[in-house]
Amino acid sequence: MQTVLIFGLASAQPQPSLQLVAKLCENAGKDASIKDDCLKLAKLLQWGSSPLARSLGLHLAEVLADDPAQAQAAKDARRSLVWQVRNFNELLARVQDDATLAHHLLSLARNGGTEMSLQLAALRDAGIAPEPPAGSGEERGVSGEE
Repeated sequence: MQTVLIFGLASAQPQPSLQLVAKLCENAGKDASIKDDCLKLAKLLQWGSSPLARSLGLHLAEVLADDPAQAQAAKDARRSLVWQVRNFNELLARVQDDATLAHHLLSLARNGGTEMSLQLAALRDAGIAPEPPAGSGEERGVSGEE
C-alpha cells in the first residue's frame, strides 16, 4: 500500500492548464511569437519530472517543428515515454502480490529523485528496456486519450 501511495500521489496531482497550453500552441498558426514561446515551453517540459508534462513538451515539439527530422525525434521520444509509463504501471500493479518488488520500489522512492528517474530506475532494475521494440505501435499519449 505504501508503494502504491508513494508512486500514485505524483501522478494524481492536478496538471493545471496543460490542455489550454496545448490548444494555444497547436493553434499558433503563423504567429511567430506564440510559436517561439511554445517551442521554448516544449523544451522546458521535455525535461520535466512529470510524464504528463514531458508528453506535452514532446507533443508540442513534434507539431511545431519546422524540421521533419526534429518532429520525428520528438515523436520517437514520446513513443518511448508511453512505453516507459505503461510498463511502470504494470510493475505497480504487481506490488500487491509481490512483496519483494514492493520493498524494492519503496527503496527507490526513499533514495529520492524525480518521478521520471524513479520510473526509469524501476524499469532498469526489472530488466525492462526503456525503449519499445521496433514496430510495437506505442503511438498514443501518456494519458491514453490521443
